[in-house]
Amino acid sequence: MRQILADAGYWIALRDQKDVNHPNARKLALWLTRQKYFFVVTPYIFAEVYASFSRMGNIREQIIRDIWQNPIVRVEQCDFEDQQNALDLLVQHHDKSFSFCDSLSFVVMTRMDIAQAASFDQHFHQFGQVEVLDGSST
Repeated sequence: MRQILADAGYWIALRDQKDVNHPNARKLALWLTRQKYFFVVTPYIFAEVYASFSRMGNIREQIIRDIWQNPIVRVEQCDFEDQQNALDLLVQHHDKSFSFCDSLSFVVMTRMDIAQAASFDQHFHQFGQVEVLDGSST
């Protein structure tokens, strides 16, 4: 089974019907599932997604099921070395506006040899070292 990092923006667009990327997120989710992808997220990604829906009980509960209770999703823990590498990456790319969560995602992807990200975040394009899937060509 292939692995893909599923960024916060992907999950948010998937569950927020008002999100401009919702149709593409749904199309991408279906395609990735059919292709037997295994989704990887970090606790930091989960925290961003959960925060977006923290006042919306029904979606908030769905997010927990989507990420923590889903057999095709792996929550990859980040250790101190990952965090330090993410900080180093932020310093190296001081001209970019990556968040710490984005930087940590890049580090985890490198460590796990994951070449693709499901994302609508421009920072994954800016980083340039991963293939970004956004549902526009699936």
